[in-house]
Amino acid sequence: MTQQDIKTRCAHLRRLRDRMNEEIQLLQTTLRETEARGFDNPIQTVDVLKSLQHVCNKVDLELEKCPADDV
Repeated sequence: MTQQDIKTRCAHLRRLRDRMNEEIQLLQTTLRETEARGFDNPIQTVDVLKSLQHVCNKVDLELEKCPADDV
């Protein structure tokens, strides 16, 4: 893999991580609002949230392999 390929991959991973973090924040807000109204947590939303957090952690592990000067 060339240096340019690595930089491109790292840039894509950063955008993916940022987008996933936005989605995680939205889902957490939705869950808090749902709880505040007295409804039970929707199981599907909780499952999606856990899945996104898991994938986001994997992306973070991959980003640790990125060159420091690409930050």
